[in-house]
Amino acid sequence: MSGKLRVNDSDSWVDSDSQLHGGQEMRLTDVDLSDSTVTPVGMQHFSNLKHLKRLDLSGNSYLTDDSIARLVDSPLQVLNVSNTPLTDKCVSSLTSMSALQELDVRETKLSVNARSRLQAALPKCQVHIS
Repeated sequence: MSGKLRVNDSDSWVDSDSQLHGGQEMRLTDVDLSDSTVTPVGMQHFSNLKHLKRLDLSGNSYLTDDSIARLVDSPLQVLNVSNTPLTDKCVSSLTSMSALQELDVRETKLSVNARSRLQAALPKCQVHIS
């Protein structure tokens, strides 16, 4: 299994595929795909995750501004997109994520102006910009 998953707000990460087939309802709450390869095609699957609270896509060189738009309707509380090629074009999508409590955009291609707009538009969100 590549990356890490947490289900049902568990304190521990799933460490084998067999844990995902335990017979109980599984609600995917945390996904860590840092330093992974998630393509725009793969990002479309995140729009169906209605219980996803935390998503780490840091270090993903394939992440695009359009990919972020697929997350707008998600209940994400924590999003890490640091060290990715995101640009100012993703700001409108990020500011539409009203449940965000923490956002990491360090080491992206976002301009100083875009970072300021994020902080202003998400006053209840801790935005990591430098």
